[in-house]
Amino acid sequence: MIARPSTTELEASTVDVLVVDDDPGFRETMLEWLQQEGWVTAAAADGVEALRLVRDRSPRVVLLDLEMPGMNGWQFLERRRHDRTLANVPVIVLTALESAVSGRQDIAGCLQKPIDLDALSRALGPAPSAEPRPASRPIIVVVDDDEDTRASLSEMLEDAGYQVARASNGQEAEAYLLGQPPPDCIVLDLWMPVMDGWQFTNRLQQLGGPPVPIVVITAAEPYWGYPVPRSLVVRKPIYPNEFLALIKRVVPPAGELPARAGASET
Repeated sequence: MIARPSTTELEASTVDVLVVDDDPGFRETMLEWLQQEGWVTAAAADGVEALRLVRDRSPRVVLLDLEMPGMNGWQFLERRRHDRTLANVPVIVLTALESAVSGRQDIAGCLQKPIDLDALSRALGPAPSAEPRPASRPIIVVVDDDEDTRASLSEMLEDAGYQVARASNGQEAEAYLLGQPPPDCIVLDLWMPVMDGWQFTNRLQQLGGPPVPIVVITAAEPYWGYPVPRSLVVRKPIYPNEFLALIKRVVPPAGELPARAGASET
């Protein structure tokens, strides 16, 4: 089935710039500046995550730190050199040791830390033209490992006036959130492979940033402990009217005003 055009399918989405650096403060600063300049971005904290994102999201360029735990920038460049797909993606190295990469033929450029944003802008060139995110359509990220559930919830939400992005586990959702402005709401399953809903909510707290409302959809019993208040939990199987009523209370769709506290429901 062809994906609806207003839905971002994270598994196949592409980005302009991938920022690879283990310093969360530096990543956040770079992402904020790049997004203001009109670039679509993603971020990785080490070389392993960067390799996955390069393969999955086909960035136009990688901004690469060299000194990182796990797989560092040198190791990333070595892996890239032996992979034809990865080798086609330009890499600009960001480092305090500019002389260490002088003369290398496998990188597109090198910028010394602290980064001069004017120099970075010249290295990247103009951002590609892209339609801005419609301000009147709130964005909801649907995180569920079941493809049919993701599709049905996305269609339901789009028909109700929302823009939707999808992820099949917490790790994919985290990668998306690191490269985009905060969404208006996250719809989160709990039982998922790779990174489940409990782990994902813990990661959001560790990453900081503005709080994002989370609505949990789950078949898990209450004794497992929900990571959100019970009032924000929808038990599976999901009934559309109940689900949409809760979503509209959390984030009204375009053109609707939020319900006043204590107002009666009809």
